[in-house]
Amino acid sequence: MWLTERRKVKNKENMTGTVTLSGEKCAVMDFSEHRNIAVYTPGGYCWMPCVGDEVLVLKDGGIVGMESEAAGLLPGEVCIRSNGGAEIRLLNDGTVHIKGKIIEED
Repeated sequence: MWLTERRKVKNKENMTGTVTLSGEKCAVMDFSEHRNIAVYTPGGYCWMPCVGDEVLVLKDGGIVGMESEAAGLLPGEVCIRSNGGAEIRLLNDGTVHIKGKIIEED
């Protein structure tokens, strides 16, 4: 009974969890495992969480994203980064920094 009531209280708020299964519909463990969770990202961004990522889980289900790693960015600047090391930085002065191998496709 106590566990059931505790689960109801915890589920009323957004919380963080750890990704346990990656994919378009992934699984996340917070106080229990949730499967077939949708991943929500800002417009124009696509992101596939990795197993082990700590993510923000919405109280109604769904993942918003990970805690931002904005080190070195000024307000208004953007960095898009993959786990493999590729990175695109858009700076306020109009500069675009690209890190990684560039392949042109038709």
